[in-house]
Amino acid sequence: MLYGREPVLPIDVSHEFADCTFDHDDPEFEESDFHATLSKLEILQDVVFKKADANIEQAQAKQQADFAKRRYKQRNFIVGDKVLRYNLRRADRKGGKQTDPWDGPYEVAQVCEKGLYCLINASTKVTLKTKVNGCNLKPFFEYIPEAPSVTPSPDVQIVGVKQEEISYKFSPLTVAIQRAICNNSGGRLVFKKKSGPSGKINKTFKNTSEPHTVKEIEGDGNCLFRALSFAITGEEDQHAVVRSLICDFIACTENIQAESMRNDKVWGTTTEILAAANMFNVNVCVWAKYGPKLTWHIHRPNVEEVVEESVYLKNKAGTHFNVVIRL
Repeated sequence: MLYGREPVLPIDVSHEFADCTFDHDDPEFEESDFHATLSKLEILQDVVFKKADANIEQAQAKQQADFAKRRYKQRNFIVGDKVLRYNLRRADRKGGKQTDPWDGPYEVAQVCEKGLYCLINASTKVTLKTKVNGCNLKPFFEYIPEAPSVTPSPDVQIVGVKQEEISYKFSPLTVAIQRAICNNSGGRLVFKKKSGPSGKINKTFKNTSEPHTVKEIEGDGNCLFRALSFAITGEEDQHAVVRSLICDFIACTENIQAESMRNDKVWGTTTEILAAANMFNVNVCVWAKYGPKLTWHIHRPNVEEVVEESVYLKNKAGTHFNVVIRL
């Protein structure tokens, strides 16, 4: 194959050997270099063999996986299963491609050894004389027709859906509750005057009841916090303190960031309303548009006992909050 030339290993090319024979009497021959080169070749041989073994194992695993995909997987059936049987008489016949090669359905009457099954015709209840191998069976799934859809009569017309009405108790903040909230703020909020209606209140309202008397709040971007300040202290001028308290409460809550909300004239959102309900331990009821209709939204504190005292707000056009005094 080398056409008369002596074979030379690549490792020997750098030494410019004319051939692979070594003369121990040659003064240029170094036995230590020879053994070092030989040990390197042996190490390289081990690396090549290991790599070859890994490639062979990988190729064999791939071949086994491909063979497993091509091979028919044996199905296991139990007594009572409905199956279809492959018609082996048609296996080597020409024509009849449109004919279904599966007969049945049959029921499994007995599970035998070596993957064989005794079958009974599901319609005639006749037992087959010969046992059938499981590789020639497949499950039978009965067709269950869908229930017919009900078409509304043209004489029936839906004129609308009535919204369910829910009743609530009207319980604005009392002076005692206002003072308690101010005291719990660590002296940051100062009680000024009563914010709710005078006299004893014993009234219920529905979720569709419109507010009757409203306290107009200044619209400078702080309307939500001004409204809360008026409901708690009796005046709007402590809105900056209310904003700071709510932002501090939100900052202590995991996964909620409200740094921009600390800035003046930044509009409040539902997050701040829920935070106010939990921090002040009162219900915050907002009259706002829900879908096509106006209704009351009740934001309750996350406590076990039921809280009746509430702050009532009216959201105007989705951009402004006022305080509801009477319903």
